[in-house]
Amino acid sequence: LIFCVGRYIGRVVIGRYGGGNLVSSIVVCLLIAYNKKTSVFRIMDTLCCGVMMGQLAGYVGSLFSRDSYGTYAKGKFAMQIPLSDTAGIMNQKIQDNIVKYHGTEYIQVHPLCIYKFLLVVLLLIFILVFRKRKRFDGELVAWCVWGQIVIRIIVDGAMSGRTILFWKISFAQAVEFICAAAIICVILVKRHKLNKQMESDDKKDGFAGRVISRFMNPSDDDSE
Repeated sequence: LIFCVGRYIGRVVIGRYGGGNLVSSIVVCLLIAYNKKTSVFRIMDTLCCGVMMGQLAGYVGSLFSRDSYGTYAKGKFAMQIPLSDTAGIMNQKIQDNIVKYHGTEYIQVHPLCIYKFLLVVLLLIFILVFRKRKRFDGELVAWCVWGQIVIRIIVDGAMSGRTILFWKISFAQAVEFICAAAIICVILVKRHKLNKQMESDDKKDGFAGRVISRFMNPSDDDSE
């Protein structure tokens, strides 16, 4: 994004890697929210699960097309791809560990599409369970974005062609870690403000007001 701004923006605009589709979805959400006079974050909370289901379908397609793989891997989770079918970046470690089987050369790499699929399934389950406990509009989509960033941090560790800053942490992972921490801070601050507001409202209402509100709205206590 910093060194290839023009090319990155072009990919997003034309829809490569799904960026254009995501931007188009956000624009449609803004138009619907403006037309219906409702919160755009409420609409995004409703649609975030559908977006992740679309991601899962895309990862299944990547598994069959074998266009999403990482660096060299060994063990039970390694994926072998014919050398003639590879179209991605191959570092020196992949080239040094080419496997030959029945006269055909294979590269042995991390199946990133499988990793992403399993992690997004876990994130989707978390969002479906957590949605009954959301406190404000936009909280679900905030957790969704946070989960996507965490998935990227995990998956980037198995990618090839990384720019290492220090230890085994790449430049992309460092930026993603900062973004994930910022989202967590925003969620915690927003929840803290809501708790403070509820405490101040309880003090204003007094004991009688709390008893009447709980009697009139018993579902609030059940949800807590």
